[in-house]
Amino acid sequence: MNSDYIIKDNFLEISEFEKIKEITYSNNLNWTYHHDTVGAKSDDMSSFSTNLEDIFEYSECEQFVASIINNSEVSIQNKFNATYFEKLVIAISLMLNKEIFIERIKINSNFYSNIKNSNKILFSTPHIDINNSFRENFTSLSAIFYLQNRNDGTILFNEKQSDIQEEKSFEGIQIRPSPNIFDILPSFLTKKEYITSVENRLVVFPTNLFHSGCYSQSDTSRFIINLNFWVKND
Repeated sequence: MNSDYIIKDNFLEISEFEKIKEITYSNNLNWTYHHDTVGAKSDDMSSFSTNLEDIFEYSECEQFVASIINNSEVSIQNKFNATYFEKLVIAISLMLNKEIFIERIKINSNFYSNIKNSNKILFSTPHIDINNSFRENFTSLSAIFYLQNRNDGTILFNEKQSDIQEEKSFEGIQIRPSPNIFDILPSFLTKKEYITSVENRLVVFPTNLFHSGCYSQSDTSRFIINLNFWVKND
């Protein structure tokens, strides 16, 4: 455990993990197509630079997303599959010893045929999962649950979302405008940790922490589960 993030291996019981994999790989989910991973629509690194080692290469990739919960409500297109992910939510709550309030659960997939041919580990545009809403007395957290053993993973950076943007208040929640990612992206990012994709591994980190999904050449497509949720402060 780190002060900024948690990595937990063998997170779910094997039977629960295999059930989630079965649903994810089945024909029962509805997917939507995205031109890239974070809406950046760019392969241009001129807006930012990093201190990443030479084994990494910046490249956006087409992505398919299956929405399970969005804006704290079960997504209508996958409502019959939402119950299968309750075990994951309960397990996170038990690990943190806190009640959690889910804002979003989605499954991301990058088809292997769409991944750029490279002998390096490709990383997407650094981003935050949600252009953070701020709720008094609550902390917003993100989690990634890995379904596969792969030669890629997630990069966590040290930099966090700037607090200089104008805030708007709605029913006691401070909500920041949703700009283009390059409007809030720091010009230089420094690597905090590179977390490899290991099946049944969970990583939890602050939602306002910049991070990048990674993908590598493989004969299988990449699948991960992304969660965003609130926990009440002590």
